[in-house]
Amino acid sequence: MVLFLFFIALSALIEHPKLLNFYIIFASVLFTIFFDLLFTYFRSKKLFVPYAAIVTGIITGLIVNSSLSLYQIPLVCALSMGIKNFARVGNRHIFNPAGSGLVFGSIILGTHISWWAVSFQNIFSLQAKYIFSFLLLLAPVFVSGLKMKRYYAILSFLTLYTIFSQIVSLKSFSGESFLNTFFDPTVLFFSIVMLPEPMTSPVNSKRQILYAGFVALISQLISLPILGNSIIQTIPDPLVSALLLGNLVFFKYR
Repeated sequence: MVLFLFFIALSALIEHPKLLNFYIIFASVLFTIFFDLLFTYFRSKKLFVPYAAIVTGIITGLIVNSSLSLYQIPLVCALSMGIKNFARVGNRHIFNPAGSGLVFGSIILGTHISWWAVSFQNIFSLQAKYIFSFLLLLAPVFVSGLKMKRYYAILSFLTLYTIFSQIVSLKSFSGESFLNTFFDPTVLFFSIVMLPEPMTSPVNSKRQILYAGFVALISQLISLPILGNSIIQTIPDPLVSALLLGNLVFFKYR
């Protein structure tokens, strides 16, 4: 997963070659590793190779708001690892680490999650670079779908999210609108990388489907205009916010 995310990050930096974007990804990984080692040692007096922190750091760098000031990135990383290490029941953490840091960090800082590095890919483009970057975006399914056997969650979420989005937006069902939503790069990255995180998602196939359906439904309900603009604007991102609620509801059913 680290390798696949590294290449996704590399393709994003080629597409958006700004110095700030390099800093965002580098700092996200560096500070996530630092805080995970620090908090874990404080909690259990153990040192380890922080592979999970590297994954969390890259995910954070790929989707965090790219307009954050340089000092704000460490806050998001500290929240991710703090919640991972201390919001626990026994040996299990409750919330997706990257998602929790991004949501609570965005609330504190008054920003939104931007998905800057995973929103430009386009499978329907005729340009080779976009097709290649899109295929890179799909590569982590080898880990999450095949190795971790979370393909029920991934496919269920993509299908149900697409159907719910058509219903909520009052669009007539059509092949084009269905495919545009189903292959939206932001939704794909979320469903392949964040939704099936192994420590916070169900293993059982039926529970995977229920979990995915719950997150898909809640993410659409959060976006409903009837909630009012003031409520919607305070939620950093419907997808990640729904994910954290799904983590909590299905914590005992993994």
